[in-house]
Amino acid sequence: MAIDRPAVEYLYERGSRDGTSFRDSFGPDETNSVAKFFTNWDDRYNAVLAFLGYSAIERDASNDPVRLNRLTPLRHPDIASAVNGAGHLYATRVPSVTGHKFTTKRSSDQLPGAELNQFFRAELEVYFEHVPYGVLEDDEIDSPATEYQRFTSIEGLQPSADYFMLPGGTLMYVKDGGGSPTGQRIPFNVGKVMPMLEMKVRWHSLPFDLYAPLDPGPWFERMFGDGTTRGWIGTVNSDAVFGHAPGTVLFSALDLIPRRLPLIGLAWDVVFTLAIDVNRHNFKYYWNTSGGSSVGASGFYFVGKDETFYEPGVDAMPDDHSIYDERDLLSGLFNVAEIV
Repeated sequence: MAIDRPAVEYLYERGSRDGTSFRDSFGPDETNSVAKFFTNWDDRYNAVLAFLGYSAIERDASNDPVRLNRLTPLRHPDIASAVNGAGHLYATRVPSVTGHKFTTKRSSDQLPGAELNQFFRAELEVYFEHVPYGVLEDDEIDSPATEYQRFTSIEGLQPSADYFMLPGGTLMYVKDGGGSPTGQRIPFNVGKVMPMLEMKVRWHSLPFDLYAPLDPGPWFERMFGDGTTRGWIGTVNSDAVFGHAPGTVLFSALDLIPRRLPLIGLAWDVVFTLAIDVNRHNFKYYWNTSGGSSVGASGFYFVGKDETFYEPGVDAMPDDHSIYDERDLLSGLFNVAEIV
């Protein structure tokens, strides 16, 4: 069930006399627009939630997670990129809520004996800024398995290298024109540097009950295992992931980062670490040391516990057959529900 935007009976933009709302700022690393609004005093917190949005896990009658629902932040009414939709500005924060036109004093059970101010209106200062992810409504997500299409961002790409060790005696010395030490085997280990790429992907603004310590839930058990099924950390992609071919993306780690969201409280960001090897993780380098064609050409070959060949993305490989088991990573990493 979609999240209804909180009811706000009255919302009125200020700044008509001095032109201070909206107040726009443009720069190479930051673009923002600040607006001021009046709302009814009793609606001020509803207005904050209506601007900023939040997420919640939809559950069935048995309290099992079904899908992730999001109330998306409100978009700037005017500013949009001339290049693509990623240039939209969204409400990201409300740093100031102040009272306007004092009306009376009131009491509160939370502060016994205190006399608190009551106002006719509240003034909200709202910042609209770029966000580093796509913003899609619930009805734009086809299924829980496509949740990765929104509120996910690539945090960083770090090129690296994997050093592939060749045993001593694999290569020989060769002298121009012949003569010693031509033909003598190198007595120590040498290696080849294989390019790698580490990608970090952040999943933003998730409800705290995605992983509540006393009730881990299906998403956490999928990541780490539950004692009867193995976790997905340490598996490779059976289907393409962010444009990278099957077998090339190893899900190597995740970080659960605590957050405190306005009027919501505790929440999470999740950062997935993905190691990308264009040569495919279950394919290892074979070095033909003899030069003869009868023992095969040097190159990357699938490795398994028997002579059955499995092509990533084509053949369904059983678990425990190669170095890394395969999983449809995009369908599981960003899915709060149990995968049946």
